[in-house]
Amino acid sequence: MHLDPLASFSLADGSTSTLAEIIGDGPIALVLLRHFGCLFCQEHADELSKLQRNDIVLVGMGTRDQAQFFLSKLEHPMSLILDPERRLYNTIELPRATTKQVLNLRTIAAGVRATAKGFRQTAATGDPLQLPGVAVLKKGGEVAWRHVAKNPADNPPGHTIIAKIEEARTGS
Repeated sequence: MHLDPLASFSLADGSTSTLAEIIGDGPIALVLLRHFGCLFCQEHADELSKLQRNDIVLVGMGTRDQAQFFLSKLEHPMSLILDPERRLYNTIELPRATTKQVLNLRTIAAGVRATAKGFRQTAATGDPLQLPGVAVLKKGGEVAWRHVAKNPADNPPGHTIIAKIEEARTGS
């Protein structure tokens, strides 16, 4: 699976970049969020921001203002690609959730855990049924690894994402 390296995206900081420019020498991980109001996405982004890595980039469907508000809650700065048309979501083949995927004991338990940590579900931006995912991209847009969530709370931990970036870097 390859993503178009010449595809252009707006970033939350107001700039525009091609995917090739974002990847640079790569690899990088794109962390595709459900929506900016999602408490699981807030929790995941919070964890990832604490890693302070510039090779992990968030992707969201909302507006620049919504993205900046989302990013303002993070402990450390992160880059965020705006993808309101869901081009990256579709190319990486991230599905929309079914009712069973959203309303199940695992997701409810994860919601209780995230709420206990202080995260709150707020208004959905973009497509509230979009499932999250992660794609590690090599230079040129090749997808070296991807995680397709099974439910809204199914986000791989930061250490897994870092390991997959390193595997893509070393070719192992």
